Amino acid sequence: MDMKQANDLEFFKGLSDPCPAIFEKTLKQVCEDPFSGSAICISGWQSIGNERILKYVARRALVELKLVDVLIWQVERNKDSSMRNFQLQIADRLGIPKLKEGERDDEDEQSVDKDLSTKIHARLKNCKFLLVHNGGWNLSDLSQMGIPNIIKSSVYSMILVSSSDVLKYHQQVMLDSLSDKEIVDLLHEECLDICDHLAISSPSLHITPDVVMDCILYLLLFDVSIKIETLVQYWFAEGFIGTPTNTNTMDLDAIFKCGQNLLDELQHRHMVVLRDDSILGAKFPEMLPEMLYSGNILLFPRKFKIVERNSNVSTLDLDDIDRISIWDVDLRLPSQSPTNCTKLSTFITTFIRLYDIPEKFFENMENVRVLSLVRSHFTHLPSSIARLGKSLKLLDLQGCFRLECLPLPYLGALGKLEVLDLSGTPLTELPDDSFDGLQSLRLLNLSKCPNIVSLPPSLSCLLNLEHLLLEDCQSLSHLPTSIDQPLQKLQLLHLSGTKLLEIPERFFQGMLKLKILNLSLNPGLISLPISIFNLVKLKKLNLEDCSGLQNMSHCLKHIPSSLEELNLSR
Repeated sequence: MDMKQANDLEFFKGLSDPCPAIFEKTLKQVCEDPFSGSAICISGWQSIGNERILKYVARRALVELKLVDVLIWQVERNKDSSMRNFQLQIADRLGIPKLKEGERDDEDEQSVDKDLSTKIHARLKNCKFLLVHNGGWNLSDLSQMGIPNIIKSSVYSMILVSSSDVLKYHQQVMLDSLSDKEIVDLLHEECLDICDHLAISSPSLHITPDVVMDCILYLLLFDVSIKIETLVQYWFAEGFIGTPTNTNTMDLDAIFKCGQNLLDELQHRHMVVLRDDSILGAKFPEMLPEMLYSGNILLFPRKFKIVERNSNVSTLDLDDIDRISIWDVDLRLPSQSPTNCTKLSTFITTFIRLYDIPEKFFENMENVRVLSLVRSHFTHLPSSIARLGKSLKLLDLQGCFRLECLPLPYLGALGKLEVLDLSGTPLTELPDDSFDGLQSLRLLNLSKCPNIVSLPPSLSCLLNLEHLLLEDCQSLSHLPTSIDQPLQKLQLLHLSGTKLLEIPERFFQGMLKLKILNLSLNPGLISLPISIFNLVKLKKLNLEDCSGLQNMSHCLKHIPSSLEELNLSR
């Protein structure tokens, strides 16, 4: 952010005015008793709020108190920047022209450019400047880059570092000993900052600070790691992200991208740990879950409950609960549906020894949007699940290893269902009417169902289906000869690792929005149907280890021109 933008207040546009009370003590420590040559490490509450505090301090120093004339904002998402790159970025912030090829000295990334150091020093030596960074550079490193030694300078300058580590010659200022109310205020400030960033990275998301807070608190329902895609599906089903506006309905790919962007923001703010495609866990101190589960409606309007291993519970109490998560316990459900659970919107169980769900259990849960019964032991779902038909958006039965048949005819009553995950279940057959009534379904996951041999004709009822996942269905050998009503909205189809020998000629007919088609690991597949050549939006086609395919030279001549990625490896 350059000086002009900062002086125009655009840089501080998203900050509250006046400054929130929670940050005022820190601002007074840093700005109202200043001395020449200040180098300060600032850390938020458990590293949460670091960047937000720095922005308030910068505004106080530059705009309100006019202690400095130049702001160099160097807070980066990638903290692995080399000294040379960091120096180049400082020069860019100061408007110093880039060096020409012939003017550059040693290209070692860990060294600095001496000529550029001279120019930076000349630009700043008589300036009152504020350098804000999170690079972990000490004063001697900065001096090599051309930053004047602020300790020896007669001109007031300040260096702020976002760090909980102690750096030599730096004061340490920490945000700690917060009350419950102050913690909530801090989280709200972070939510405001996240919305500002998402307005740039995901302008179609239209997310509010309250929704970001809901997404953050929802993380506390998970005691173990969870797939990023699974969490984003839960957020979507709860209505946090991807809610249609008057002018825009987001497709699933856009929703998942927005969810990933939000999680990246949370990781940047030290709230979650992401690794590959999973969330390893939320990083909140113990006091936050305790506050959340306490039911203090002045702090958190929604009431959460978590039942986890070592909890002393044999029956379930759902009175006045909004969201509940149950992990790794032996549990007996009440034979009658709880009467005071109309507020319940999320019901999650994982790794629990649940062998039976009473027939009337769901009767009073008319507002449940997310029902996740992952890896449970029951053999069937009760008829009362039909009572969720006006609200249920997501049904996750992943890994229910004793579930051998769909809950028909009750499944068809779930007309609002948009995500159905049956992956890893031993379903033996899918009756012809399996998907009747599921016209709202957008994602169907049947991956790793080893006993499924064919797909039912009612697949054509899924008019809004966007993602169909059939990976590792090792017995799947037949696809519908034709689909009465084409899956016109389908964008992603995974058919890898099946027993397919052929694909009916008309199977792909009408799939005009299909972007990704994965047919890998199908060595028995002999040919591709002509209808595959009409997939005008197809971008990725995976035919890896389809060793039985014949006449590929002819197929390649007719591959859609939209194709960007083709995998033919063996």
